[in-house]
Amino acid sequence: MIHRRRIRISHHHSTHAFNDPEYTPAKIWILRILLGNSTAFRRFFNEDEGYSEHSIVEFLDLPPYELGDKVDLPPSRILRQMKETLARLQKGSCNDSCIARNIRMLAKHLMLSEVQQKILELAVTMEVCEPLSDCLNLAKVVQESRFHALLGLALNVPRLSIREALSRDGALRKTGLIKLEIEFKERLSMEVMDGLRDAMLVEHAGEEDLMQHFLVPGRSGSLERHNFPHLAKDLDIVTGLLDASLEQKTKGVNILLYGPPGTGKTELARLISREVDARLFEVKTEDEDGDPTNENGRLMGYRLSQYMLARSKRAMILFDEVEDIFPARSFSFFGLESTSAKNKGWINKALEENPVPTIWISNQIGHLDPAV
Repeated sequence: MIHRRRIRISHHHSTHAFNDPEYTPAKIWILRILLGNSTAFRRFFNEDEGYSEHSIVEFLDLPPYELGDKVDLPPSRILRQMKETLARLQKGSCNDSCIARNIRMLAKHLMLSEVQQKILELAVTMEVCEPLSDCLNLAKVVQESRFHALLGLALNVPRLSIREALSRDGALRKTGLIKLEIEFKERLSMEVMDGLRDAMLVEHAGEEDLMQHFLVPGRSGSLERHNFPHLAKDLDIVTGLLDASLEQKTKGVNILLYGPPGTGKTELARLISREVDARLFEVKTEDEDGDPTNENGRLMGYRLSQYMLARSKRAMILFDEVEDIFPARSFSFFGLESTSAKNKGWINKALEENPVPTIWISNQIGHLDPAV
């Protein structure tokens, strides 16, 4: 039985609720930043104006500060309490939150390093913990190098290790789990893949349970080879290619099935996977609420699926309705084109390097190059 437990934190929570151990990592990260980054602390507190972020004050249970309290409550006393709180929390921290447990399971499939796991835990927590997000915003970091230093401070990890973990070719960004972008030219923000937050906030019975948030096992299908007599020779070629590639772990194997709706393309893909004795997984077309997944979400889902299944034995991926992703010029690998220049380089590179064989399905054939 799946037990859902949200931990969105806001100033409406009581101090008693903040004693929950699930919040301990966020408290530690906030305190490290405020005590170790002078810019963040100055923006959080000064003697003349007091605190600037009351969500953080309540979250950390700091003493109230009114104008004129300099004598009765000097800044040194606030700093001392923060240091004492940090020491106490670090001493008793066991890093066994729901988010951390799920990330450890996910890391086994994606080969995430310990530092990458820590960064992902912080990024997911930011999505549901207002005080943590507010604290990172106080630093107003724009340059990636300074952002690496800020994360290193929060996680107690060397800056160079953070830089390596967040490199563009690293698993976190290459899979789309984490995205870095500059907001309003004011600060660098870190966001997680759509749907990841919800998956990390749910207690899972095991790895298979967790993976269902990202991978949809394909149905076995009901049609057989005799239902496609006109494709007998093509099936021999395709199954031979796929069987060899699965055996030899060949990269860059992609099959395009195209034709009008109702011609059995999806059933054919399922038949092909059965004939080569491979498990078929489908890229998700809707989110947890049943709403359609947008273009970027499907591409990121495909990207993540490739990483998750790369070390699996005899696995294949099915990407249906590809014309919704590449409506006009760019999918040149198959002779399809797309208006999205942003996706063009990425998708063509992905088609050349994908470790898991993929069957792509398109209802539209008007975008095909006649030479293909």
